[in-house]
Amino acid sequence: MCSSHIGSLVRSHVPFDVVNWSKVSDEVKSYVMNKVLDDFNLDYDWPEDRNTVMSTMNTAYMTHRNRIHQYYALFSTKEEVLEHPVPNMKKKNGLPSVNYLVLNNFRKKMEALQLQHEYGGRLEEAKMEIEEIRARQKKKDKVFVRQAEIERAMREQQQHLMEQKQHLEEQQRKQQAEQEKRLQLLQAQMHEQMIEQ
Repeated sequence: MCSSHIGSLVRSHVPFDVVNWSKVSDEVKSYVMNKVLDDFNLDYDWPEDRNTVMSTMNTAYMTHRNRIHQYYALFSTKEEVLEHPVPNMKKKNGLPSVNYLVLNNFRKKMEALQLQHEYGGRLEEAKMEIEEIRARQKKKDKVFVRQAEIERAMREQQQHLMEQKQHLEEQQRKQQAEQEKRLQLLQAQMHEQMIEQ
């Protein structure tokens, strides 16, 4: 629940026209961080809360950027991309990345042409090598997405365990308080009995 909320905030407030998460401005990161800490009543001073939120923000950013890239990779020109914006994405977050992604697609096509030229016109060999590169990239993407899912599950499990630990500690405090009350009551009864004798 927390990670999906963070993902929504990242998609709404973080621009996707920068190369990677480290290039996103500290102001934007701080805004999203503070919003998450406030929304979930997390401790601003607790480094583990801040680190977990920052890591989840990074994962959400990279996952969504990858989805945008995969969507735009279907189109060969900027005009086609502009005619088919990413569904459910604000213009301010989607359009700046168009130039980067179209340029990236153009670079890939140029690399393919260079490969074709280097192979002396042996187009089939170049195509096979490009397909191998794409297959390797798809495997890497799948590994990355799986790793992100595992990290998310681990964070959620850690959060669940922390909640259970807090619950157990609260129960122990209550039991200890009840035992202390019983002991005080027993001491008072014994004191009254001693006075009566």
